[in-house]
Amino acid sequence: MEPEILSQHGGNFLSVIIFLLPLALLLGGLGLAAFLWALKSGQYDDLEGEAWRILDDDEEQ
Repeated sequence: MEPEILSQHGGNFLSVIIFLLPLALLLGGLGLAAFLWALKSGQYDDLEGEAWRILDDDEEQ
């Protein structure tokens, strides 16, 4: 940005960027960690089986 634009905003633009950039990286890292945990714990192993299980009639009970 141009220096005169920064002086109009009082220089708060850079302090907001310094706060939001680490926050965005932290949230992205948490999302990645949650996805990798779900992948490791087997959440995505059998997608077709779960889809058919809900449609199956349980008449054996």
